[in-house]
Amino acid sequence: MEKGRRGITILIMLFVILILTGFTPKEELIPSVEGVIYKNLNHDKLKIDLYMPEEEGWNEYPVVLFIHGGEWEIGSRDDLANGDLQEVTQSFLNEGFVVASIDYRGISLRSAFSSGVIDTKDAIRWLKQNAETYHLDGENIGLWGIDRGGQIALLAAYTGDRAYQGLDSLAAYSSGVKYVLAYNPITDLVKRYQLDQLHELDNQTYITRAKQVYTLMKLSIRNMDQRKEAIRAAIYHSPITYVAPDAPQTFLVCSTGGDALPEEQGKLLKDAFEDNGLTLQMSVLKTGTGRFWNLSADQRGFLTDISTNYIKTGAFHSENYTYDLIIYPDPNRMEQIRSSLETEETPEEVPEETNENTGLWTQILEGVRKWFR
Repeated sequence: MEKGRRGITILIMLFVILILTGFTPKEELIPSVEGVIYKNLNHDKLKIDLYMPEEEGWNEYPVVLFIHGGEWEIGSRDDLANGDLQEVTQSFLNEGFVVASIDYRGISLRSAFSSGVIDTKDAIRWLKQNAETYHLDGENIGLWGIDRGGQIALLAAYTGDRAYQGLDSLAAYSSGVKYVLAYNPITDLVKRYQLDQLHELDNQTYITRAKQVYTLMKLSIRNMDQRKEAIRAAIYHSPITYVAPDAPQTFLVCSTGGDALPEEQGKLLKDAFEDNGLTLQMSVLKTGTGRFWNLSADQRGFLTDISTNYIKTGAFHSENYTYDLIIYPDPNRMEQIRSSLETEETPEEVPEETNENTGLWTQILEGVRKWFR
């Protein structure tokens, strides 16, 4: 009983201190339009929320489409309404943007790795289809994603209308966007999971990577053929594969630290842009955790300011994305990966290819062609 009284007394004292110091808890943002089904599948009804600016500014509002993060199996379209992203969302609204947020399918027995990209593209098309209803500028849509949502945003922005096709009912509308803002995206799955360095890994790291690859792509890497297949899949789903000279304007904010090393992933994409004569604007937030959670007030302020500047630049100083050619992986990079695989020593090693025409690079090239047909 005495312990209970002490606990209540401490809570009352903390409450008084919070009041005296001027602290007030933030109210969660409430969508103006909530839970509209943008994609009705047999087992999944995917919904979209729209957050509208309080003050009327334009007849048609520019749109920022948010793709949530988290692990590949979890996450929520509500993630932008509270926590460390709430200030960013509110800043976008204050600048006159509509912020949309969607459900999308994670990896499961019913949906594959690419489902999230397909759903995002269908959401873009749905926004354009319903632009008049909600007073949206269908020609001024940008993407904003965090973690895996950042990777999905980049893939949706870079791959054009013929890739990752979704509902026939939305096919008349383009999935093109003006810009993409990504926080901590994986840009190169091969490098992220060290698929080109498996023979150099210690046993524990190898086991970790094997589990991650299986969780992500439902592929094993126990023998040489399986590793080649994993590399092919990783290349297909890496944003860096599809960087082209007229890719949409891209902005990255990457944190430091963490197993995924997001800063390094950001630099890889930045280098690919420079190789194509493009400029990619990238900012680094020194969290040391590889994440954007539990940020300090200064860090939240930096994230809010830089993100707002980025989307204003993207919305009003860039062209809409219309590029729709097939982009192939870099052959020099693939030759390096093939060489490292063929010299790897493993108990289950597969004999080297004797026909040059059936090498890894040729297989990947043919696979990409078939995938885009």
